[in-house]
Amino acid sequence: MNYEIVNQLEAGQPGWDDHKAWLKQTNTQLLVLGPLPGFYGFLKDEHLQGVDLIDTITQRRYIDHKYMFFDKAPVPEGTAVYMNEDGTISLISEGETIGSMVTYAGTRRAVKELRYQYLDGTKDLIEEYSFDGNHYSNLFYYNDDIQEIQFLNRDGKVVIREFFYEGAINLITVEDPFSGHELRRYDDIEAFREGEIARFLKPEDTAITRYMGLEMTALRHAKSHNVLRLSESPFDENSEVRGNLMAILTNEIAYIHEVQMDQASYNALALRDVPLDKAKVVTEAR
Repeated sequence: MNYEIVNQLEAGQPGWDDHKAWLKQTNTQLLVLGPLPGFYGFLKDEHLQGVDLIDTITQRRYIDHKYMFFDKAPVPEGTAVYMNEDGTISLISEGETIGSMVTYAGTRRAVKELRYQYLDGTKDLIEEYSFDGNHYSNLFYYNDDIQEIQFLNRDGKVVIREFFYEGAINLITVEDPFSGHELRRYDDIEAFREGEIARFLKPEDTAITRYMGLEMTALRHAKSHNVLRLSESPFDENSEVRGNLMAILTNEIAYIHEVQMDQASYNALALRDVPLDKAKVVTEAR
């Protein structure tokens, strides 16, 4: 299977149409590193295939042509769902606003988030819902600071927990959704991505990245055939070969096995006597 590793979606950005055409032409799926409750809706809208790393761990599956209408949201008993004149939706209990509802853009008020707050207006809990209306995650706050995120499977069982300290993730655990037994733990988000990507990708897979940042380092332990598809100049602002690119081409970064580039980039690097054993000239768009 061919996968392109991405951290965010670029729909609507310059070059997206060519990029999307390339994904279809090469039968390449998007593999998204970050959690995206609305990813299924994005894939349907763009007529693409893809997987989300979080979904591969929680083993989440989506149901076509299904969503949760705003008046079906599982709010606390006695809570009124009130549509304001400006289009926002408030959650009101015993005369007090206890939260708000966010819906997916472009839908008939399909529930995306339920945002609960303390009486002083600070955040309490955010419940996220997938595009097909299933409970996706819980985000817990204290004094407006994020404390923990729980990612759920389709049955509402916790599979992944992210714990925060002073706004940064300092522990991630993956647990058995039935027993609650901890299966794996990671000290930071980078280790989590690297470990879980390595578990997901197989030796027969090809993993492509266009960026030499976190999308690339996520492949550090993957046994797949890993490809950098150069999407920028091979030279930095000082006209030097970009550091990570040089490290790949000299095999200092050995886990990237191939660098795809256009003919002009190849020729320019050849003039610098840069090793090009890993380089491959490609001509197709994006």
